[in-house]
Amino acid sequence: MTLANYLYALVYSDLYDENKWQNWAENILKNAEYDDNTEWVYNVFLATGKQKLFDAIYERMYCEGYFNSHVLTEIIQGYYYYQYQSKAISLYDMLKKSGDVADAGQDSSMGCEFFYDLLNKIDEDSNIVDSVDFQEKILKYYEPLYLAAMEQKRKLESATLKDLKLDL
Repeated sequence: MTLANYLYALVYSDLYDENKWQNWAENILKNAEYDDNTEWVYNVFLATGKQKLFDAIYERMYCEGYFNSHVLTEIIQGYYYYQYQSKAISLYDMLKKSGDVADAGQDSSMGCEFFYDLLNKIDEDSNIVDSVDFQEKILKYYEPLYLAAMEQKRKLESATLKDLKLDL
């Protein structure tokens, strides 16, 4: 299972903060011995701040690989949609963050121009967000990413020690 990749997407999207990733690691490590499979989780538990967490999981992410129907950029965008649906961020912020992560990230089904174009349309006419076409465009793009992101979150949160073993 690509747990480090799943954790990366949650932290990058700000859905997981330091307290959440440390609690996740602590739950996995209950009654666990320190070995090659658990070392990275101990490092997650000890990580303070995003950059230290990313440093702690980088090698594990590489070793795991990431072979899913959606790239991490899209999963992160799915988490942004979740935050938008939860009213934690605005539609505008969701689109801005999605464009920024697409611009800086991996290949995704939509380039950053898609999001920036939607933002420009909102800037030109804020009422466009109420149009059926605009809402359908948002739903069509984000809904599958949201579902995939929630499935990865579920897998991460239900992981056990046996899921830490790499299938090489």
